[in-house]
Amino acid sequence: MRKQLFLFGSKLCPDCGPAKEYLERKGVKFRYFDITEDLGYLKFLLKYRDERAEFAQLKKEGKIGIPCLMIGDGEEFIFDVKEADLSKWS
Repeated sequence: MRKQLFLFGSKLCPDCGPAKEYLERKGVKFRYFDITEDLGYLKFLLKYRDERAEFAQLKKEGKIGIPCLMIGDGEEFIFDVKEADLSKWS
């Protein structure tokens, strides 16, 4: 069974809109969570951000870590949608 794909972003983030549009143009099936519209989404992302090594460099640079693709239940995080192999979700 194919794992779900989630995109965390914000309408306030200049990189998130283009990332979302890119996925939509490619026909990728994903769920979008705007972390500035729902505190629950922000808390969910921050839990992973605080615990996962993939976010370490972003935190050092003072970044939040969005846009962020999450595969499944957090098995993998991707920060550049254009570098991801999205063939399973289109």
